[in-house]
Amino acid sequence: MDNKKAYTVQEAAKILSLGKTTVYELIRQNKIKCIYIGKKIIIPQKAIDEFIEQNMTTCKESERFEPKITYQPNAKLLSIKKISL
Repeated sequence: MDNKKAYTVQEAAKILSLGKTTVYELIRQNKIKCIYIGKKIIIPQKAIDEFIEQNMTTCKESERFEPKITYQPNAKLLSIKKISL
């Protein structure tokens, strides 16, 4: 990451590994703070850091999701089952 202090929605989406539409929705929901300059939206680095901090969780080993795909010859759909390790 570079030393920029603010980003466009597209740049913020890339930093957060999200789509632009998701970032716009998070802004609309006031979950990511931003600055409006005319019609342009600028997201400060501090707002990105705060969003990450507020939404950070820890994954317990027992809560990991490992999909198990099974094939049933007569079934029309594949099923995905949660298994515990």
